[in-house]
Amino acid sequence: MEKLEIRLATIHDCDFIFGVVNSELARAMSLNSRKIQYEEHCAWFEKILSSSAIFFIGFINNTPVGYVRFEMQECCEGYVLSVAVTESCRGKNLGSRLVDMCCAEVFRSGIKRVDAFVKPENLASIRLFERCGFRCNGNISYNGHSVVSFSKINE
Repeated sequence: MEKLEIRLATIHDCDFIFGVVNSELARAMSLNSRKIQYEEHCAWFEKILSSSAIFFIGFINNTPVGYVRFEMQECCEGYVLSVAVTESCRGKNLGSRLVDMCCAEVFRSGIKRVDAFVKPENLASIRLFERCGFRCNGNISYNGHSVVSFSKINE
C-alpha cells in the first residue's frame, strides 16, 4: 500500500482542486452539479482559505490525489466534510484513508463532530462514510436537496 500523506491546502493548490471538482463524476455527485467557471473557482478558493474552513490535500509520492475540506455551517452541530479524489485514484480506498487521516487530525485539534451529506445515488460515498465509522442518520433535506446524512463524533 502506497504511503498517503496530508497537508493543509495553500493558494498553490487552486488549479489541482479546480480539476478535481470540475470532473464529470464530481459534478454529477455534488449537490450543485453545474460546471464551475475558473474565475469563480479561484475567488471561492481564496475565500475558503481565509475562512475557518480546514482544507487538506492528500498526496502519494508528492503527487496530489484528493482533498478533504471541513467547513462550519449554521445548519449543523459540527463541521461539514467534503471529499473528492482524482479520477485515477477512485476505487482504491484512497478516499476512505484520506477521510480517516483528516478526521483524526481535526479531532486532535478539538473539533467534536463532523457531518457529511451525500446524494442517495452516490453509493461510493455512502460506502466510504460507512467504512470510516460515520453514523448514518437517514435521509434529510439539506440546502434544498434530499441527502443521506452522516455524522462522526470525537469520543
